[in-house]
Amino acid sequence: TGYMVETMVKSDLAEPLDLAKIPNYKYVDDRFKKLPFDAGDPPHYVVKDWGTTGFGYRGKFITQPLASWADFWSVATGAASGKVSVLDSGPEVIGAALKMNGFSYNSVDQGELDIALKDLLALKPHLAAFSSTYKDQVETGDFWLSLGWNGDFAAIKATKGSEDTVYVVPAEGTEFWTDCWVIPKNAPHLDAAHAFIDFILTPAVQAQETGYTYYATGVDSAIPCMDPVVGGDKSIFPAADVTAKLEVHKDLGDAIKMRDELWTKFKSA
Repeated sequence: TGYMVETMVKSDLAEPLDLAKIPNYKYVDDRFKKLPFDAGDPPHYVVKDWGTTGFGYRGKFITQPLASWADFWSVATGAASGKVSVLDSGPEVIGAALKMNGFSYNSVDQGELDIALKDLLALKPHLAAFSSTYKDQVETGDFWLSLGWNGDFAAIKATKGSEDTVYVVPAEGTEFWTDCWVIPKNAPHLDAAHAFIDFILTPAVQAQETGYTYYATGVDSAIPCMDPVVGGDKSIFPAADVTAKLEVHKDLGDAIKMRDELWTKFKSA
């Protein structure tokens, strides 16, 4: 994922790409080139897919419309108590609490982290689980409300019996993430690696991938090749005014220790 590309590049663990061997790179939308985690020339990555971190809920159990992280906290600590899950991943969960309070998703300010921890500790007694594999429980109704990724909820909604599933990109903003293709340093078959990346960037192939994973492609010309239901789904391809509020998860360096400590306090509370 994006921040890991930055870590790999800093540690000299990623091969620079030879774009002459990836002619289909021309199809990659410009907004997915030179992202903050690797703005070099040549790049070390090609975007695989992208999405958002927000929350989803089952409309049959939660009938009021939810639109923000504040709504998530309110319902999680109220009507949905005991039927709520959050990801078993610190960056996303801490980021949600920070954004709810108007802070940066990547904040390492101790005062802001203390405020986030207070809200997380208030949420903890109401959680059913820490889970990054929550789809089955949302489908069965064991979880009414779950912090997670947009593609998962699009997949749940496409499942018979779960059509009432709603995904929310919170109004306060959230994470914009990218998953990437990277060639490890000193890979023995560089030509084959470049050929694979070139193949995967073919618009028709990108359309197949989005149709399977429900995560957006970085190749806009793939959208006409998709099922219109998928290509027109705003939870998969959010509008520009929604993406404008999103932040990329950054490599926080040594400051990550502060957030790791917060995560430990939250999980062990």
